[in-house]
Amino acid sequence: MRDTNTPPDAIDIDVALDSGSDAGIEPDGAKDTVSPADIPDVTMVDARVAESCAAYGDPVRVGMISSSLLTETSGIAASRTNPGVLYAHNDSGDTARFFAIDEMGGLLGEFTLAGATATDWEDIAIGRCGTQSCVYIGDIGDNLSARTEYAVYRAVEPRATVGMPAAAAVPVAYERFPFVYPDGPHNAETLLVHPTTGDLYVVLKVPTVSGGAVYRFPRPLVPEVRVTLERVGDFGQTACGALLTGGDIHPAGDRVILRGRGQICELRQTTGAAFDTIFATTASPLPVAVEVQGEAVAYDPDGLSYFTTSEGAAAPIYRIGCFVPTADGGVTDAEPTDGSAPDVIVDAGSLCGNAHIDPGEACDATDLGGATCVTRGFRAGALRCSASCTALDEAGCSNVRINEVESNPSPDWVEFFNPGPGVADMAGYYFTDNAPEDVSHHAVFPAGTVIPAGGFLFASNPGGALAFTFGLGMPDLARLYEPGGTVIDEISWTTHAAGTLARCPDGSETVVDVATPTQGGSNAPSCP
Repeated sequence: MRDTNTPPDAIDIDVALDSGSDAGIEPDGAKDTVSPADIPDVTMVDARVAESCAAYGDPVRVGMISSSLLTETSGIAASRTNPGVLYAHNDSGDTARFFAIDEMGGLLGEFTLAGATATDWEDIAIGRCGTQSCVYIGDIGDNLSARTEYAVYRAVEPRATVGMPAAAAVPVAYERFPFVYPDGPHNAETLLVHPTTGDLYVVLKVPTVSGGAVYRFPRPLVPEVRVTLERVGDFGQTACGALLTGGDIHPAGDRVILRGRGQICELRQTTGAAFDTIFATTASPLPVAVEVQGEAVAYDPDGLSYFTTSEGAAAPIYRIGCFVPTADGGVTDAEPTDGSAPDVIVDAGSLCGNAHIDPGEACDATDLGGATCVTRGFRAGALRCSASCTALDEAGCSNVRINEVESNPSPDWVEFFNPGPGVADMAGYYFTDNAPEDVSHHAVFPAGTVIPAGGFLFASNPGGALAFTFGLGMPDLARLYEPGGTVIDEISWTTHAAGTLARCPDGSETVVDVATPTQGGSNAPSCP
């Protein structure tokens, strides 16, 4: 349950970029000296939340990032002023901008920082700035450890409303906080902002579990004044893994979640201890979904769950909730903080996800409560239940797309791409041209055909992983079907492409004529 305390209004986003004070951004940095006791709460989180989240459930896919503008998601953060809104940004190579999306991955807005530099933006966080809530973005990546300066950008949270996507990009006012490290250049991808003190932390990304460090900005924060960060501790824990790529501080201010390669961990502050000591506590491993290149993690504002997503086109969004058992064997959200009744996630009985196996329950596709791969945000496939009945098993769901087509000159070929987080089992899937009623124009994938996560497979006339005997003419199309006959995807054309027809970027909705074919590999090298 989200907190029902009314947050302060978000600041209008149609403000002049050269008028920081109009946007709630004070250029003199004086707001950073305000005592936390004098700052009204943006999001209230009851202390009971920290007690109730002793364990988290299985990752549940709640959406998929649908915009072709956001294909290398490096960081996410949950809004404190716009319910149901997440902020995200791309990795290095993009312009200075961030995006608002809903929890299902739909684009709500694009926000630009005119004049800002995006050398290597790696993480995003939400924190207080005076009496307001701000977005913090870390330009902190340095793969070669050769930069002479790094920076954190800060902008008041813009308006974004679920169900009301913005029609155009909107400029936002911002402040820049440049910094260096006390011991030379470093690579980092984790930016943390404490929800009550406003302290900023940077956690290094190192190739081994040990050898990392945590740094803190000195107070107060003053825009455009370069500071040297303070090293507040070493860091390296097996539960967190190596190569940390993102993190967040719990809304209650007493936990830290960190993400390493294929791992997520949580640190918990010792009662009565200073916050900085949290990095020396023993981390606990947390559930994590299998993702193509998972880098981003953020707590939900209510403190009862966390979100993850990954780089790549059409990246899934996962929510991992904190569950407590009910007397009848079901599970609920952890106790709400607003006095209302908990949301029941599943009722007791023979239904996937109720955390126990009922008599006669097979934990298969017969007890899903009407859920299907399509309702879970996939294009097709077979949804099942996990063997423990604790979560929906999406391994059989598919988002495979026709990614590139060569119809002239011969040989004709079609490439398929799997943007999903798991292996796609293609057995029984088939594709056709514009004569689907003719079974001789059905090219059926044999048993054992799979496409790995983020992988490619091509069919050719003749040859390839799947050979077909019909030709691709013009006008014509290539259409992919699931075994039951449901259309999954297609690319059509009226004339032959000068090169090949390719999705740019891979798996997106945009199909363009590219000069250089990339059969069996990413279209990125050929995309405009």
